Amino acid sequence: MTGGSRGGAALTVRDLRFTYPALWGPLAWLARGPSRPLPVLKGLSFSLSPGEHVCLMGKNGAGKTTLFKAIQGFLDPSGGEILLEGRPAGREARWRTGFAATDERSFYHRLTVLENLEFFGGLWGLPAKEARVRARETAERLGLTPHLDRPFSDLSTGWRQRAALARALLHRPGLLLLDEPTRSLDAPSAARFRALLREEPLREVTVLLSTHNLEEAREVGSRCLVLAGGRLVLDGPPPAAEGLSALMEGSP
Repeated sequence: MTGGSRGGAALTVRDLRFTYPALWGPLAWLARGPSRPLPVLKGLSFSLSPGEHVCLMGKNGAGKTTLFKAIQGFLDPSGGEILLEGRPAGREARWRTGFAATDERSFYHRLTVLENLEFFGGLWGLPAKEARVRARETAERLGLTPHLDRPFSDLSTGWRQRAALARALLHRPGLLLLDEPTRSLDAPSAARFRALLREEPLREVTVLLSTHNLEEAREVGSRCLVLAGGRLVLDGPPPAAEGLSALMEGSP
């Protein structure tokens, strides 16, 4: 699913570069000797329109996680720029983006789903009353309401992932980053999760979803970004399996 081109770009990445510095001192000793600087992102440029749903693909080590961290402001780029709705991302970007990953370990298992969402809403700076209202509203839109009073530990993997999605939406971000959200789900649960992306409140949210599943990429959106060796080697429709393998391996 893709959104229209309403207004300016929701996310703009221009010539983005990031290099992990060489390790020295005790860290180098732990790594068994001094290392060299490690370039991970090498001049990425792309933009996402408001409401657009785009998949991000690439082999492990291609730079997907580093890109997500840079967009959220957890890493300072070595060069280039990141704009969210036309404004420099910077450290405050984490308050303008939502994030959900494969394995959610930060929920409190003894608390109910509602208590967890209220707690995280408070971390986003929401007053207690507003956090509760938003938690209930978001849970209702995601079909999570019947599980709000259950301890998080009682939830299946699929419902835990839905709770993680609710948490990511509490502060109403304009951009949602999903890092392989269906990797640990069985096929029916993964299909239900992808179906959520086509429903409210996610239909109007800009989504960048990383995946290794080509069928998932085709179902989520008509546009796919493929990284190989820290570079963008495809920005277009999801390719055939043979073409994707060639791109990831750096073949012509």
